[in-house]
Amino acid sequence: MSLMMRFCSAFFTLVLVVLFVTSCSSPFATPGKTVLAPTPLAIVYGKYLQNGDLDEDELRKFVPVFICSSRNLDPHGDRVDPFGNKRSAELVPYLAMAEVSIGKNTTPDVVLVESRNVVKRKKTKVEMESITMFESPKLTPFSSREDKKREFGNNAWLKRLGAEMKRSKLKELTVFVHGYNTSLVENTELLGEMYHYAGRQGAVVNYEWPSAGKLLGYFKDKGNAEHSTRLFRSFVSRVGQMTGAESVRIIAHSAGNPIVVNALKELRLMNKGLSAEQLLEKYKISQLVLAAPDMDSMRFMNAVFDRFFEMAANVTVYAYPKDKALAVSGKLFGANRVGSAMGKLTDWEKAALKLSTNLQIVDVTVPQSKYGSLLGHGYFHRDPWVSSDILLGGSVVNAAERGLVKSADGVFWGFTEDYPERLRALQR
Repeated sequence: MSLMMRFCSAFFTLVLVVLFVTSCSSPFATPGKTVLAPTPLAIVYGKYLQNGDLDEDELRKFVPVFICSSRNLDPHGDRVDPFGNKRSAELVPYLAMAEVSIGKNTTPDVVLVESRNVVKRKKTKVEMESITMFESPKLTPFSSREDKKREFGNNAWLKRLGAEMKRSKLKELTVFVHGYNTSLVENTELLGEMYHYAGRQGAVVNYEWPSAGKLLGYFKDKGNAEHSTRLFRSFVSRVGQMTGAESVRIIAHSAGNPIVVNALKELRLMNKGLSAEQLLEKYKISQLVLAAPDMDSMRFMNAVFDRFFEMAANVTVYAYPKDKALAVSGKLFGANRVGSAMGKLTDWEKAALKLSTNLQIVDVTVPQSKYGSLLGHGYFHRDPWVSSDILLGGSVVNAAERGLVKSADGVFWGFTEDYPERLRALQR
């Protein structure tokens, strides 16, 4: 490679890094800066009916967002968020519940209109108002079954989560696992927003692993994510059974994806004698969303070979070949990322994915050409076509029945230019 080519490559990488890190947030974000995301198209067209139960009385209530966090405690001044950006030294995650307001700055009728229609400039703000800490179970990895049964059975956080589930018509638990360089406040507000769009049914848990929240904290975050795998495995193996949930949805974004994929792979190997149907009955994972996965493609394929996808009824990977954040990650690690893998998979990887019948990879290129951001990385909740498909994926496993079209090679699914018309035509 010539000196000029090396210079150009280095300069390009530097530009991407600057774009990547300067777009990220402070570790301690100020609540209330979140504006309600674009309404998922499935809600606009009446194809997702859970949202129809919202009324003015319900809209005046704060949204409960449960938190399970392996961040350290670091209370500071008047900050509503009591957590820091380092690993907790405790063996058991901290437990909390946040209250999130949606539209306290405006009237319920405005919130309702902006929640059900296409509105370009929304006024509705989403704000984390308060947080209540709960006592964690007094357990170690070596605790007896009797101790675990007693501690989990008496835990106030689990009881509160179960009560929230009991009051809901839809007994569904949604777990969100965030990505690189994010704050607990932003993640909590984002999840409150997603819960709102899902009709405020069931309950939601923000699984907070310790993101450093620093411009150059990427490698630290990746290490913290790897450290969090076992804790998440322990959490997801119990939470559905202990809260009365009939189904569990897991939504992972960016660097949160390896935590989820590796945890589920380990659970699959630990239960190798069970069939996929028995795993679904045991763990109740109905939907797994892997959005913009910042994960080595070959490591992901190793998890596929270990059949991690059998842990859920429906597994959907959302990917974008022009994702600039993953372009940086790929250059840093020298390996393809799952979230931008289109056109980069080998023939044997494609063959393996074709055999994984409940695993779908969705190319978001078409909607991102209309709703894309500078980085093209946060589309799972900011792009109304993609967020629509995620909502529908909770009950519709077959991507064709959600209005998507399969690629010529039979590996990827995608949106077409006429997706709105295809969505309108769906029978719901």
